[in-house]
Amino acid sequence: MSDTANNSVAGARRAPSSAPLQVHAWSIEYIRLKAFALAIRTVIGGLSPIAELFFQKVPKEVEKVKTSIPSRQPGRSIKVHIYTPKDAPQGKKLPVHLNLHGSGFVIPSLGSDAEFCGEMAKRLECVVIDCDYRKAPEHPAPAQMQDAEDCILWALTQDSKYDISRASVGGFSAGANLALCVAGLHGDHLTACISFYPPTDFQVSRYRKEAPEKHSAAIPPAVSKFFDRCYLVAGTDRADPTVSPVEQDTKKFPPHVWVMCATGDTLYHDGEKFIEKLVKEGHPDARFHKITGEGHAFDKFAKSGTPTAQKKTEVYDAAMQMVHDSWKDSPRREGAKL
Repeated sequence: MSDTANNSVAGARRAPSSAPLQVHAWSIEYIRLKAFALAIRTVIGGLSPIAELFFQKVPKEVEKVKTSIPSRQPGRSIKVHIYTPKDAPQGKKLPVHLNLHGSGFVIPSLGSDAEFCGEMAKRLECVVIDCDYRKAPEHPAPAQMQDAEDCILWALTQDSKYDISRASVGGFSAGANLALCVAGLHGDHLTACISFYPPTDFQVSRYRKEAPEKHSAAIPPAVSKFFDRCYLVAGTDRADPTVSPVEQDTKKFPPHVWVMCATGDTLYHDGEKFIEKLVKEGHPDARFHKITGEGHAFDKFAKSGTPTAQKKTEVYDAAMQMVHDSWKDSPRREGAKL
């Protein structure tokens, strides 16, 4: 595959959203946000290669390729990691799933979901495209959502490579929010959306939210406050569905939607209320997966052989089953079985 994948976003089935990009005004506050973000990135940047090497292992049956795909901005591209089963029949078009990593909308974490993406590609015999996106505070909303949307729209143009009648999207934390936002814009071209511990409603700042039970892995209020200030410029409409997907018309989502959150996570009620709204308004298959006794992003820190690892396996299995079922319901029924 070339360094930059072919075809442009302009050829996608539906025109991308056109909200203007925002920037933070230069101020002491912005300088503080930028400095703190740089400090966090410096630490995370040193740990990420180690974590990817030792904790985010890709099954040997799966090939991982690092490349990029076009952005709507001329001359700019978006980094992606593409996972493909090595034993896929030559010439067979596989279904495609797009994943968006967690980040607080600030931390560069592409590759932090490598284990999930690789396992999904192996078990579902599909292509998984793990997508990067711009980070705040340098690029506040809606830059992240637009990058996620560009990745989806690009994939939907690739009918010569993928079975785009079986296309789904998902993500973790901030990426889970972006997945829901994009699914609410292009749900009629997607079979499913799977969302791990997403913020779904920014009308209430995350640092003011409380988990149903206390847990050491809950997001500290100061951290949530920092992420929100980086992501949303002053005056942002927090009820905009591309920021708070809970405000999206429920009829616009794909026919299968799955959200998971743990009771020790301050985002628990966001996920629960989002699914409750879909169910109340007649969505055909909206499921909330509750995990007790864990905090935010517990799957990323699960040690093998522990109860937490068992819960990680439980939710990964459930998410993949949802996607598998959605593809089975699509017009083309080829593909792997769980």
